[in-house]
Amino acid sequence: LEGERAVLSAHPGALVLRTTMHGWTAQGRRSFSETILRGLVRGERLTLFSDVRFSPLVVTDHAALIKRLDGQSGVLNLGAADAVTKEAFGRMVARAFDLSDASIEGITLGSLGLPAPRPRNTALDVARLARTLGSAPPTVAAGVRALRDGMVAAARLKGRDASSVRDLVEDPAS
Repeated sequence: LEGERAVLSAHPGALVLRTTMHGWTAQGRRSFSETILRGLVRGERLTLFSDVRFSPLVVTDHAALIKRLDGQSGVLNLGAADAVTKEAFGRMVARAFDLSDASIEGITLGSLGLPAPRPRNTALDVARLARTLGSAPPTVAAGVRALRDGMVAAARLKGRDASSVRDLVEDPAS
């Protein structure tokens, strides 16, 4: 909040975006959605919060919407039109890639006994964004489908088997 205020104080015409996103990466640290996919493909047990809500926007939609916000100023929430739990997100990812979600287990935030408090709802109110754009941003489910389509297209460009989810998430050398 102090950072937002400092930016707007120094540059009153700036646009400050509050956001949460997911997507795929060409290299480096894996995103949340990639971690879920890789775990599903490998049959790993995935524990995802059943009581923590968020509104992630797939990175490709994120970029497209930022372009449409040229000339805007102030603070704006940039997220999906709806919100889901982390567990529901994991199950959406499984369905979009035709994978079983049997290895996903919903857990509560409180069950971990974390020393510092964590918010259970980080969903973004995108009403102002929708008014600014003239329509609602994409939903979380639409973003997950866009993630799948983008990963398939990237695999094809790399000459990899786009019909194999394993080939979409595993490095060829691993």
